[in-house]
Amino acid sequence: MADIRGPVICVVDTAIEAAAFSPGTIIESVDFGGDCPPAGPPQAAMHGNLVAATALAECPGARLVAVRLMDGAGWLQQEERLEAAFEWIARRADDLGITVICAALADMSHLRTDGPFRDSGLCQVIAELRLHGIATVMPAGNWQARFRAANPEGMAWPAILREVVSVGALDPEAESPAPHRYSQRLRRRSDTGCGTTLFARPGLPGDTSGASAVVAGRIAAIRHIMPTATVAQMLFRLTSGADSVMEGIPALPSR
Repeated sequence: MADIRGPVICVVDTAIEAAAFSPGTIIESVDFGGDCPPAGPPQAAMHGNLVAATALAECPGARLVAVRLMDGAGWLQQEERLEAAFEWIARRADDLGITVICAALADMSHLRTDGPFRDSGLCQVIAELRLHGIATVMPAGNWQARFRAANPEGMAWPAILREVVSVGALDPEAESPAPHRYSQRLRRRSDTGCGTTLFARPGLPGDTSGASAVVAGRIAAIRHIMPTATVAQMLFRLTSGADSVMEGIPALPSR
């Protein structure tokens, strides 16, 4: 049965070094990296370490389930491994007490619909996790500069999946909330339900990965005090009173 001492954040990322955290913080580790380069030198685990540390800073006392998927440079080498990792998470979620998933990864696409992915196993397992109150948090993507001339709005896969809590990055230097120039974004579409869920000021490692880590940590904290809340209820509490950065997309208030 799940340990009730505190929330559990599942971080799907590069390798995470247990030595970088207090003893007992990482309660389970699994490797879906396959033939990706092993953790090796400390920099190979840096992205995962920083994402995990940022999420923990937003939810002190939380523990981690570490799912290694990406290589040391932070790239997903084989997309089918992501589906296998999420299937493992879904099987173990109850036993491990997982409350939120932070998968700070994205491809280099700029999409306005998740239509081609509706029948995918990944989409189905994320939807099932959401039905059980477990949010999957993913970054909207960092390729806005590359795509904005052709189309100012769009998101990367897999954040484009409508069941995902998709996160854009705010400009950390701006006095009032504004999307960062590199952050992809999409106003929610009534015909598909696809759109960026919210913007947040990024923690380490920066960019939309760091913004996703902040959101995941805060969702974990909310779930801890509202253990039966749905994902929609947690998002409502998270963004209550927040200003909209773009039409229908709230900005997570800074602490």
